[in-house]
Amino acid sequence: AAAAGGGAAAPLRLFLRLGELHRRLGRLAEAQETYLRCCQVRPRCPSGWLGAGVAALRRGLAADAEACLQRANLLDHRAGAVWGHLALLALQRGERAPADRALDQA
Repeated sequence: AAAAGGGAAAPLRLFLRLGELHRRLGRLAEAQETYLRCCQVRPRCPSGWLGAGVAALRRGLAADAEACLQRANLLDHRAGAVWGHLALLALQRGERAPADRALDQA
C-alpha cells in the first residue's frame, strides 16, 4: 500500500520536472503537453496547471493559457505566480483593469 501511494507522487514530480526542463529549453509544446499529463495524474495539482498555462502563454495560445491559469487559481488562489501570469495575459489583451486586479492579488 505504501508503494502505491509513493508511486503516484513519483510520476507527478517527474512530470513537473520534465515540464520545467522542456520549458527552459524552449520546447514549449512539449512542456505544455507534459504539464497536462501531470494534470491527468493529479487534476488537483495547481503546479501542473500553472506550468501548462505558462507554456501556453509563451506559445501565444491565450485561450489555453487562460483556462489553465484559471484552473490553477481555483486550486490555489494565493499563488502569486498564477496571479502574475493572469495579469500578464490581461495586459497582452489590453485589459488594464483586470491586470491591475490580478497584480493586487499577486
